[in-house]
Amino acid sequence: MHLLIQLFVTILAFISHEHGFATAQFVPPYSSVVVPVNKHTDAAKPLYSVQIMTAFVNLQYLHANFLIDLDAPFIWHDCILQWNSFPGSCPNNTLCTYPVSCEEFQCTDVRTTYSYKNPSCAPVNNDSTIPDWGYCTCPVNVVNPITGSCGQALLNYDEFTVNTSNGRNVFTGLYGAYPNAACAPSSEFQSFPANVSGVMALSTSPYALPAYLFEPLKRIVALCLPSTVSSPGVLLYGTGPYGLLPRSDVDVRTLLTFTPLIKHPDSFGYFISVNAIVIKLRSIDLPANTTTKLSTVEPYTTLRTDIYQGMVRRFIKVTQRIPPAKPVAPFGLCYSTSNNGTQVSIKVPDIDFILPDGKKWTISTANSIKQITKDVACLAFADGGATSEPAIVIGSCGQALLNYDEFTVNTSNGRNVFTGLYGAYPNTACAPSSEFQSFPENVSGVMALSTSPYALPAYLFEPLKRIVALCLPSTVSAPGVLLYGTGPYGLLPRSDVDVRTLLTFTPLIKHPDSFGYFISVNAIVIKLRSIDLPANTTTKLSTVEPYTTLRTDIYQSMVRRFIKVTQRIPPAKPVAPFGLCYSTSNNGTQVSIKVPDIDFILPDGKKWTISTANSIKQITKDVACLAFADGGATSEPAIVIGTFQYEDNFLVFDLENSTFGFSNSLLSKKTSCSNFNFTLTNSP
Repeated sequence: MHLLIQLFVTILAFISHEHGFATAQFVPPYSSVVVPVNKHTDAAKPLYSVQIMTAFVNLQYLHANFLIDLDAPFIWHDCILQWNSFPGSCPNNTLCTYPVSCEEFQCTDVRTTYSYKNPSCAPVNNDSTIPDWGYCTCPVNVVNPITGSCGQALLNYDEFTVNTSNGRNVFTGLYGAYPNAACAPSSEFQSFPANVSGVMALSTSPYALPAYLFEPLKRIVALCLPSTVSSPGVLLYGTGPYGLLPRSDVDVRTLLTFTPLIKHPDSFGYFISVNAIVIKLRSIDLPANTTTKLSTVEPYTTLRTDIYQGMVRRFIKVTQRIPPAKPVAPFGLCYSTSNNGTQVSIKVPDIDFILPDGKKWTISTANSIKQITKDVACLAFADGGATSEPAIVIGSCGQALLNYDEFTVNTSNGRNVFTGLYGAYPNTACAPSSEFQSFPENVSGVMALSTSPYALPAYLFEPLKRIVALCLPSTVSAPGVLLYGTGPYGLLPRSDVDVRTLLTFTPLIKHPDSFGYFISVNAIVIKLRSIDLPANTTTKLSTVEPYTTLRTDIYQSMVRRFIKVTQRIPPAKPVAPFGLCYSTSNNGTQVSIKVPDIDFILPDGKKWTISTANSIKQITKDVACLAFADGGATSEPAIVIGTFQYEDNFLVFDLENSTFGFSNSLLSKKTSCSNFNFTLTNSP
């Protein structure tokens, strides 16, 4: 969290202070427990972890690294359940813990009250038992804080051990905590930084770690995040004092300003109120007591669109003397930090977050400006969207470095692949390997095919035209094809037939906030009945969304119409993310189904027909679903066409004429996207 880096933030899980009377009881020498905090830049975004001692094996503690999450309701990490533990029973390099059964109070409590509220999480059911145990285990939902994906873990009884401290020194004395946590499979942590295999919940939940810290410790979390990967920061639990070198005799508590924490009905995270944002004596209007979330897993501080635009307008005015630079996503305001080839530093006005009772949190240049390259620095705030809730989220930051690159591809006459090569020399960006941990195996980059002047089509020169032809395969066993250029385009078995003759073209339309490809759709027709759409409904063409999404009102109309025209097909229980599914089993035998075409009506009465092959997704041998999903009530654009609807359709993105061409399903022409001839032939 860019705003928290180099700032010492004390979070009071419970605001009330507790004062005791002097007694003759033993007073421990420690006031806190302490763990180092490490910064990681080898994941999809900068993250922070703590190292905790776990099991005691062979006369020593095992150590594990956990991501810090201020919002997680409980701890979860890489471990397995074992009910009958004895020396040597746990596999090597594996942490074994005791299970919580589905019949215990904690299981119901965590599931019903303290589980993740995330729409991507499927309902959990009692799991099978561990061999010879006789009880069912307790699966609970967990959400990957990096990818946002939902998984399942098994609730357990856990044990964590940390060093004690007086707030200035680390003692050899240890402190044990015994929380209910959850064991997740190793695969859940593939997107995590190297050697990080857990999530440490520091939230207000009664199942987060602070709830398991008892006397003499108070439920107070002190967090100081490092700005570098080379030296750790610190996390302390307890009242303090807190000392930092070189003057560890100075209590950092004397530097702190306190503001009340506020509760959020749908989160165990930490929230404060912000009344205004002031830049150089001028206030940016905010609703009174604007809810602001504190996050250790979000990459940048985000502001709701109206607030963000107000900040950018003010910043442009107060930094007029600093030369601007082209914005670098996700930032909307950047500056040049190069003077005749020499990097220069810049200083910008402070940003003051005005809190209740007139208190303020000042964000100086070190925490408001992010150096992207040696030539460019950006205001490290991002647009969170028009409906962002909370309106402000204080997060962290990451970067990729711009570079000059070179790519080489084979040439073709549209029907054969030649041995001759073609080179392109685009500006690209280098990112660490960790950025691609969530990518498919052996995929380590993003190929921009957009209308941006820095996407690959912009670097293709004569005799090539800025025309991208894309044919996505419907199988993993044979490739589809991507061609740059005018064509012709040929597919086996009749590669002498030019696929361009099968294409229908419609105008591409520009979007003010995107370099993607957009078309207009006037109506959706199913079996002669039209689903009402606003005229010229903006429709996005996407290669990263798996299925077409429709704004809720459009989606519900489609489902109602489909139910009516498929009454003779037996329904099945919906399978997320789909809302309408069918049975494809007849007395145990799989049967195929055919549904009416879906026609997207385009300007000038042209239509893009989606047939059964691209509208129905076989989920299991017994269930198939309408492969469209609800994009939400405020989805913008209203329609986003996903890759399943493209499979075995030949698509052409013609940047020369600003048109989009499509073939409808090639299967009806006895060919497919996997029928391009990739056999190398000598160049003519």
